[in-house]
Amino acid sequence: MYLPKPIDDFLHSAEMKQVYEGMSAADVYRCQISRDGQKQYYYLKVEPWNSEVENEHKLYQWLYEKGKLPVPKPFFCIRENEKHSLQQYTFDKDKHEKAIDTGYLLLECAKGEILRNEKYYKNPQKLAELAAEGIQLLRQVDLTDCPTSGKLEWQLKLVEQNLRAGNFESLDPDIPYTKDFANHTQLFDFLVKNQPKEELVFTHGDYCLNNFFTDGKQITAFIDFGRGGAGDGYQDIALCIREFMEYCPEAIPLFYEKLGIKHPDQDKLRYYMLLDELF
Repeated sequence: MYLPKPIDDFLHSAEMKQVYEGMSAADVYRCQISRDGQKQYYYLKVEPWNSEVENEHKLYQWLYEKGKLPVPKPFFCIRENEKHSLQQYTFDKDKHEKAIDTGYLLLECAKGEILRNEKYYKNPQKLAELAAEGIQLLRQVDLTDCPTSGKLEWQLKLVEQNLRAGNFESLDPDIPYTKDFANHTQLFDFLVKNQPKEELVFTHGDYCLNNFFTDGKQITAFIDFGRGGAGDGYQDIALCIREFMEYCPEAIPLFYEKLGIKHPDQDKLRYYMLLDELF
């Protein structure tokens, strides 16, 4: 497999196994390196370059370098393009044409285990406590000099581009909150006409139970920041509630209690669940 020279050199002799979990469009590889008798693990994401990939690269560097949140260390964030790049390296274009406009992200292995785990479904109190802690950590991030935006204006532009490119099939008929829409275009029109007032905080953008990690006591890492940045905090809450609805409904009232939310904004919850159906 072709890799930019800095990553290729770093992963020299590594054992690489492709990972198929999650909904990401990226090719993800778990990389094992033996050094001085010790095994070290890394994750490599390779995907076509777009604004979400650019967001993620920027946020990993900003969050890690400034100690904003517990995130895996980004060893390399590289965009290769024949005309311009975030980091410029020479490479053999004829060797692998897909290297043009491709993002390569090499991260250390996140510490802990994901919360999408039967162990936590059986303990709604702990699940709600950890999920609420993650929200609180995100909200403590100072937005000053935040390099990305997760605002609706930006997200809806991405959706519009995907619609024009014909990237959607039919809506899932088994999802109860989309049953009022015949197709994705109708859903998009609704989202454009019914945008809620945004209350900006630092948002993860895809706050699902497989995107943050724990040691069982506290949150140890966040991953997958493609839609992260300054945005409405209800987006993260909505996606977390959607996960609870599927995996552990008993955690929902406990989650709200931990966050001090007595009267959840149901309109915003539905709005951001609907928005996520277009990603």
